[in-house]
Amino acid sequence: MPSKLLIAAADRAHDTNHSAEFGVHATAQIDGKQVMQRVRDERSHFASYIKKQVDSWPDHKKNRWACSYQ
Repeated sequence: MPSKLLIAAADRAHDTNHSAEFGVHATAQIDGKQVMQRVRDERSHFASYIKKQVDSWPDHKKNRWACSYQ
């Protein structure tokens, strides 16, 4: 999902910067901090939703395991 949000922001900027052929004269600037904040917000919302869904499952339907990254 994060990469899709980054691509979406770039696509919007590209479309804006190439809109003159349609009679729309505009330029776009990307605010990297704002784009990354949206990525973090969307990821947090998604993770919260998934956690809530999994937490609602009965315990016998859940696999308990742990992982670590080295």
